[in-house]
Amino acid sequence: MDKNLKEEITSYAVDEFKRGYFCSEIIVRAFEKYTNHTFSEEIHRGMTAFAEGIGSSGCICGAASAVTFIISTFEGRADNKKNYKNAFNLSNTFMKEFKKEYGSACCRVITKNAAGKLGFGKFKHCPYITAFCALKIVELAQKRGWV
Repeated sequence: MDKNLKEEITSYAVDEFKRGYFCSEIIVRAFEKYTNHTFSEEIHRGMTAFAEGIGSSGCICGAASAVTFIISTFEGRADNKKNYKNAFNLSNTFMKEFKKEYGSACCRVITKNAAGKLGFGKFKHCPYITAFCALKIVELAQKRGWV
């Protein structure tokens, strides 16, 4: 992925936060914008409660959850006779990269550590973590030929 596209996706994620979208919603919106794939309105609504660690519970990062959802959309199975290994392997690889970058996949842990690692307070880092996730899923889509 070229540098200009990376900067554009990062800027888009940050701007969408300013417009009031949640991390999980932004991942789907960014994926659509930069891959020309369209998700249904139901999928967009479905992304809402993934935010703030699933319904503000502080569990898994909503942006990371949304990436995993998109991976499963393209690589998952529709019945129990199909292979699930691609979906699992790609999701596992992404989560390892995410945890290496942020130290955890837990929203509560990430927000607690944000001031030290990223230099600002709780939830202020979320646009940048969301940008990281958006970059990863668009890059993966290009690499895997989903778009």
